[in-house]
Amino acid sequence: MRDQAVEPLDTLGLLDTVGGLIGGAFACMEVAEEEIAKARKKYPARSEEINEAFGLLCTPEILQGKALQLYRMHAREVVTRIGEGLEPRVSDAMVLAALSEWSLEHMPNQDARAAMEQLYLGVFDEIPGGEILPTPEYTPGGAAQVIEGVRRRLSR
Repeated sequence: MRDQAVEPLDTLGLLDTVGGLIGGAFACMEVAEEEIAKARKKYPARSEEINEAFGLLCTPEILQGKALQLYRMHAREVVTRIGEGLEPRVSDAMVLAALSEWSLEHMPNQDARAAMEQLYLGVFDEIPGGEILPTPEYTPGGAAQVIEGVRRRLSR
């Protein structure tokens, strides 16, 4: 049997990683509480259902490690849908994150680019770097079809 070198455990690196995960979880919990409180005021008739939404707001895997603003928009969409008496669903923020990850390995077609732009503007209100011309859809309704296709895949 050969001797294998064993690398020493990077305790500080491990603590940084765990600390970052815990800090991120607490930041998301704070955002969830804020969005629930706002929605309860806006939709007092559905206050109880909204309050119970906390369990639905566990950070989805696709949003872990992403910008807190992306999680905030996810939480806001979920509690707003509950407040409006609609079923919670895969949020636009989750669809945007999934399309963004996919686009790192694939060249998005025109409909996918249009979908990403629409979702990005819905989540962040503006695209950094100033005004850009929106990508026109190649097929009428193509961006919506891309969004719904990703939403279906994520809901499995």
